[in-house]
Amino acid sequence: MATQVALEPTTTPAPKRRDFGSSARLWGGFFGRAWLWFVAGCLVVTFVPMLFGWRPYVIESGSMTPRIKVGDVILSSPEHDAKKLLGHVTVFKDPDAYRAGTVKSHRVISINPDGTLVTKGDANPTADPTPVPMGNVKGIGRLLVRWIGLPLIWVQRGAWLKLALLVLTFWVAAVLVVRDHDEPIDDEADDESDDDAADTDGDDGGDDGELDDEGDGRVVDDLNDEVGHVTDETPDDGVAVPARWKPRGSGLSWLGRSRHRRELTKPELAKMIGARTAVVTVTAGALLLPTTTAAFSATTASTGSVWATAASFGPNYTSDTKALNPYLYWKLDDATGQNVAIDYSGNSRNGQYSPTPSGTTPWKMQQTGGLTGQSPNLAVNATGGQSANPTCVTTNAAAENPAPNTYSEIIWFNTTSTQGGKLIGFESSQTGVSNSNNGGQYDRHIYMDGTGALWFGVWTGATTTVNSGPGYNDGKWHMAVATMGATGGMRLYADDALVASRAYVNSQDYTALGGGWWRVGCGNLSGWGSYTTQTNYGFNGSLDEATVYTTELAATDVDKLWTDINPAPATSPLQNGDFETGSLSPWTCTNGSISANSHNGNYAAALGAFLQTGECDQTVTLLPNHTYTLTAWVLRATVGVSGGATGSASSTNRNWRQVSFSFTTDATGTFTVYAQSNSTFNTGYVDDITIN
Repeated sequence: MATQVALEPTTTPAPKRRDFGSSARLWGGFFGRAWLWFVAGCLVVTFVPMLFGWRPYVIESGSMTPRIKVGDVILSSPEHDAKKLLGHVTVFKDPDAYRAGTVKSHRVISINPDGTLVTKGDANPTADPTPVPMGNVKGIGRLLVRWIGLPLIWVQRGAWLKLALLVLTFWVAAVLVVRDHDEPIDDEADDESDDDAADTDGDDGGDDGELDDEGDGRVVDDLNDEVGHVTDETPDDGVAVPARWKPRGSGLSWLGRSRHRRELTKPELAKMIGARTAVVTVTAGALLLPTTTAAFSATTASTGSVWATAASFGPNYTSDTKALNPYLYWKLDDATGQNVAIDYSGNSRNGQYSPTPSGTTPWKMQQTGGLTGQSPNLAVNATGGQSANPTCVTTNAAAENPAPNTYSEIIWFNTTSTQGGKLIGFESSQTGVSNSNNGGQYDRHIYMDGTGALWFGVWTGATTTVNSGPGYNDGKWHMAVATMGATGGMRLYADDALVASRAYVNSQDYTALGGGWWRVGCGNLSGWGSYTTQTNYGFNGSLDEATVYTTELAATDVDKLWTDINPAPATSPLQNGDFETGSLSPWTCTNGSISANSHNGNYAAALGAFLQTGECDQTVTLLPNHTYTLTAWVLRATVGVSGGATGSASSTNRNWRQVSFSFTTDATGTFTVYAQSNSTFNTGYVDDITIN
């Protein structure tokens, strides 16, 4: 008899949420692709430029840190113009005979008169000892690719574990990419019902596979079943009912899952591809972009001459000058025969050497400058004189109108002349003589008289000046700074010391004259001091680092610039201030001894005893006219300074107490530090004395 079988209409199941495993595979694929794309991008950036003549070089040492590190790759292009190399990372054959054949990548910090290059590693305290001939130059650094050379460094150094870990990351990334596939339809429940429904002929239901030989009922999966083999069972009535073999228990079922995936529609496929491409591109780009940079002149001040590299290790005068945002900045280190004084402020306010330099007259170019310990350290030497056209640097830029009422000006100088002359100032004439008999004006200037005294003056219907003492024409480099503003009025500094000030805040108004121009090394001084002739009074000596600001520099700014060149002594210049040597030397003491009753460490100084006071002294020399802070731990004792400075602090407490005070050194910078007991009945103690 035929059996009637009712077939339910086929329905499409609703989409199910992606399970955790599928999400993990998806994200694993994202990150795997991102890592592989990142590496591929680095390789492309490294090798494609070779098609255009660029060459890669792997960095093997840390002489250019922190900007360029071991394992980075520099891409350089040929360059034969020495001026274009100045301030930039350059690849060259090491000229040192002991390193013949070595290729080095260092920054060019200056060009010698013979055309050779002075180079220096950014992390090195001094320049390379041997100048580099242009014939040794292989190229200028154009592009930096981070880390891509590390595998070569690891091979070179035998770092096989690091290399193996890198290879492992590639293998893991590849596995993640391969495992990333669409979520399969979860139809196991349907399979179960299908298997039961297919069993309608009244027998035992039929096995989904063959029983094992021992008849224990355990299913032995057939390989064809594992990959989704389908059979048709035909009941007596001739109606074919499909049945699918479902993989069970073998542990290999994941291999067959892709055979059960639902085919994506075109919109779904496009959406999936777009989403994955976007995420992988962004992730890989985030890794790749920070590794490739054309930052080889990033430590330079890009001006018209692409000079200024941070050439010294530690404080740098040029960098600190620029950080204060100058209106103009003439370093006066220009090449021999060049008639333009380059403006390093970035404002393109170049100067003009007049008369035009020719050989060593009337200017001597690239002389040793005032920035001791910096590189380059170059200046100009002017012959000076009193005439309508002495040596002078005038401004090429447009007139400054209105003239600034708040300003600061700096000039470094060195002379033994007794003729004096104008160092820097503002005038109504761009060149020539600003003749006051013909309506010309000139003020806001620093000048020197015949005794070597410095003067800062302004004009508002009459001269208003402040001045230093004589003697700055001593053949040494000095820094002169004049500031004008509401905070401090007129101030004149010499070598970081405030030598004169005045509560005056006005300067000449040049508006009716159409403004004016700054100039260095000459200018009219008629009517100022002993100068009476309407002419330009040129300065006879060396000049360096002419700078103008339209702000009022603070004393701390002046101090910073000065100490870049003349650094203060190290913190706590005292010797044996903590007494941990186990002796009082080099202190000179009366009724003093070493004691184990210390605040910190093993020892302190014990001062006095019953019916005896005690004291220890030490002479110290620091910078003159500077403010310092002395800090100490005391117990029934006083610490102080005397001689070239005054100040003290004390405590009568029976427990250790920290005390401190500030003091200012005099013109000599020499003073005495003392520590003394407070009582004739008890011993005082002092420990850990420091001066900052």
